[in-house]
Amino acid sequence: MDKNVLITIMMITFIIGTTATEMLKHYMRAKRTHSSQADDELKQLRQQNQHLEKRVQVLEKIVTENSYELNQQLKSL
Repeated sequence: MDKNVLITIMMITFIIGTTATEMLKHYMRAKRTHSSQADDELKQLRQQNQHLEKRVQVLEKIVTENSYELNQQLKSL
């Protein structure tokens, strides 16, 4: 094989290898960032869900109290 052809093949192999490595690094970095954002969003949704559950419990207590029912009956008269 000619020396120039061998050098050309080595250079092309090096360029392809370097490009593939950089693409993999970029992909892994983007995947890590996306995963972190999803975890933060999930944590926020869980906190919001807990808050709403507490509010529903309070509303259930209010509605099931005898005085609330009596007030509703008086208002309807």
